[in-house]
Amino acid sequence: MRDPIDRIISSARMQHRKQGLFDSAGEVAALKELCRQRPERIALRGDYDHTLKALDAAFGSSHCFVDLYEQFVHAEQPDPSISRPEHPV
Repeated sequence: MRDPIDRIISSARMQHRKQGLFDSAGEVAALKELCRQRPERIALRGDYDHTLKALDAAFGSSHCFVDLYEQFVHAEQPDPSISRPEHPV
């Protein structure tokens, strides 16, 4: 799963850039505006409680591996007990 804060920032940045805007101050202002005007959008995107419950219901918690994407992909010393594909898609 994506880190919820990184995910919100990334989404706001992408929307800002789709509008042809590339300044950092504008990105911050757009993120603040999103949080003020559409807090439900942020809550829905980061509803990991719901996601985890759905995974548990479908597969059982013993068959799920949950980690933050940023930690999993960028780990300096990968956990040898975790099987990772040699060529990620």
